[in-house]
Amino acid sequence: MRLQIVKIFLLTLLPLYLAAGELISGRIYTKPEKIYVNQPFEIFLEVEITPGQEIENIRIQGFPSDPSFITLGQLEQGGRRSHKTSEGQAADVLSFHARARCHKSLSLQFSPILTCNVVQRRSRSFFSFSSSSSGQLRIAPFKLIIQELPQLGRPADFSGAIGTFKLQATLSKTRVRPGDIITLKQELSGAGWLNNAPMPPPLLSGEFKSYPAKESLRQDHRITTEQIIIPLTTNALAIGAARFNYFNPQSEQYESSTSPQFKLHFLAAANNIATNQIKVISTERDPVAALTSAASINIHEVNELFRQILPAIVGCLFILVASFAFLVLIKIHKWLAFAAVTLILATGAIAAFKAARHEPEVQIELQQTTPVYLAPSITSPVIMQLRTSTKVRALESAEGWIRVESAGQRGWIERGHLAE
Repeated sequence: MRLQIVKIFLLTLLPLYLAAGELISGRIYTKPEKIYVNQPFEIFLEVEITPGQEIENIRIQGFPSDPSFITLGQLEQGGRRSHKTSEGQAADVLSFHARARCHKSLSLQFSPILTCNVVQRRSRSFFSFSSSSSGQLRIAPFKLIIQELPQLGRPADFSGAIGTFKLQATLSKTRVRPGDIITLKQELSGAGWLNNAPMPPPLLSGEFKSYPAKESLRQDHRITTEQIIIPLTTNALAIGAARFNYFNPQSEQYESSTSPQFKLHFLAAANNIATNQIKVISTERDPVAALTSAASINIHEVNELFRQILPAIVGCLFILVASFAFLVLIKIHKWLAFAAVTLILATGAIAAFKAARHEPEVQIELQQTTPVYLAPSITSPVIMQLRTSTKVRALESAEGWIRVESAGQRGWIERGHLAE
């Protein structure tokens, strides 16, 4: 009885294992068909197999995979299987795809060979079975052609970006005063590959001060940046548009995307600013003149006085330390106390000598009383006035103007007002 049950079981399984899967045909193609250097594209593999079968562990020999000229992604199965009938033979079509990008131009033909495991899964009655066998299939020859980007019409500032892109920008505010900080945010995004393309700068006149843009995000197809821009005068009327050039493989032409232009509107100065707009800062040492002037304290005079008394401060500090050390050590050993005091006083003398030799900061004198502007333009607001012979520290220059610092405040004066 048991022998009969085993025979029935084997007779049930035998047809399932005898029905082996078969690889019928395969082909490789690309989308799009016409490809340029560095253009992202997809490689598709289609395999025809007997119905009800699956393939696993796909390996392709003779397939373009040299990283020196191609970047190739993982081969993945995509979409549902389709069915077809050719010359009375039914087949299932399995599709696989991978993303790729070629780094240089080429024209090569390949004869790939597909090696995989063919898996058959079936059920009969209340039993489920699967069988696997290795299979090999020679795929139809595949030709890969990668073209160089055309030289005709190539912009001088073309950075190698290929695809379709759009440049967008936003400004933190458009109603400003001279000296306000404005943040310009730009985003370049689309489909394709941006290479190492930098974000194009906006068009700015000399009435602006700008700082280098900082990248907050960089991907193959997207860049975002932030840039600080400061209008120096009321003549800074607009932040010009930025332009990004790229090659569009669909139109096969060089195209560009332009960001919007921003017009600035300057706010009127507040009433309380007008009355305190001019401040007089003097470096005269006459006490009466100092009391009658608008500036009661000059930071440079304070610094100079501190430099003069610094050696005395250092000497007194070391004398106090030596006295404390003597009182502590005299109870332990007399000669040890004298040695420690001598060493501390000698160190203090050296430190005081070095402090006395510290050279004061080199400053420049003004030839005449001159206004100090917020920006390098006579149309910008005056923030203070400096008297003749006032010493200032030069910070930077710009087309006949010098940015100076005096009494802790900074501004722009005309270069001709500085003494030689």
